[in-house]
Amino acid sequence: MKQWICTWTARMTVVAMLSVVVLSSCSKEEDVINDPGIAPTLPPSSSFIMDFSTFPSEQSENGRFEETKLHYAHAGLSFLFWQSVIGLQMIVPVAAFQASFDQEAVYIPSEQQWNWSYEVAHGNTTYQANLYAKPLNGNVDWKMYISKSDAYEDFLWFQGTSAIDGSNGTWTVSVEPAGNAREALFIDWKKTDDEVASIRYTVIDQSSDQEDSYIEYGKTDDDTFDSYYWVFLASENNLMKIDYNSVTKAGRVQNPGYFEDDDWRCWSSDLVDTDCSN
Repeated sequence: MKQWICTWTARMTVVAMLSVVVLSSCSKEEDVINDPGIAPTLPPSSSFIMDFSTFPSEQSENGRFEETKLHYAHAGLSFLFWQSVIGLQMIVPVAAFQASFDQEAVYIPSEQQWNWSYEVAHGNTTYQANLYAKPLNGNVDWKMYISKSDAYEDFLWFQGTSAIDGSNGTWTVSVEPAGNAREALFIDWKKTDDEVASIRYTVIDQSSDQEDSYIEYGKTDDDTFDSYYWVFLASENNLMKIDYNSVTKAGRVQNPGYFEDDDWRCWSSDLVDTDCSN
């Protein structure tokens, strides 16, 4: 009797173990989505690339700023640091991100994610780009891997998360793929209707003396000044504010660190200095 009980118990144990294996196998097969529908919509390029063209350098023939446009010129000078950051750190990832809009995604069932795979040329160099998107809990996780022949392979140049409806998201950009790779720039963006309502770049490079510096661009409902920039330099602990009208180009700048007061300096639609009370 005891032997029969032991044999029966052993058999039931084996059956239970097989059941777990079968159920686990079925569960894994059911988790694999072979027909996920359409690929997630790529965030707009304006979620990644801030437009600095609002304040080009207005200079006279001798290379100096026109004396009647000093307020506008001062606002434009605030972008020099950020233009250098973008020029040094964002050229390749920006080119790769922009090229993704001309590609078609392929779904990978075993990984439950989408892949855009393509080549992108910059200068005399051709890069291999692989952008991945994985929908998860109402968001989409993005990862861009870039390879350069004989230099580096599958470098995670930027990654981010966006809401499934494309209303907001973040990016983290890394630098120096060939050595001393590190995260250097954090991007936070929000979208309203068909355009980005705000985008902020923040320096997160711990080796930079400008760590925690940021620049933010946004749109407002104000009729006089419908757009703004905030420019904060951590090394000076100073926040410059710029308001302007995207149609007339009139604007104003506030810079306590430079002017030593909180007053606004204004310019008219022809970019000439004017009294802010006008």
